[in-house]
Amino acid sequence: EDGVEALQVLEDHLDEITMVVTDIEMPNMNGFEMTEKIRRDSRFAHLPVIALTTLAGDEDVAKGKAVGIDEYHIKLDKERLMECVHRYVKEAETV
Repeated sequence: EDGVEALQVLEDHLDEITMVVTDIEMPNMNGFEMTEKIRRDSRFAHLPVIALTTLAGDEDVAKGKAVGIDEYHIKLDKERLMECVHRYVKEAETV
């Protein structure tokens, strides 16, 4: 539902999570802020962060890269998103 809740889920289930897929526009804490917190926490910093959003402007994508988002996808491009998710799942299975 929001970035604050997502961080709590991450803390509660860290050993089960292999990636974070997030929206950017969320209440309480947006996806940019959440990603910054993930990158500053050594327990979570290794997790790939994939943004799925309607914010498609160059400035939004640049901000995402700056805060540590690994992949930035537009919500309408579901096929590309699924390819990305499958790639990270395969990587996690080999670790």
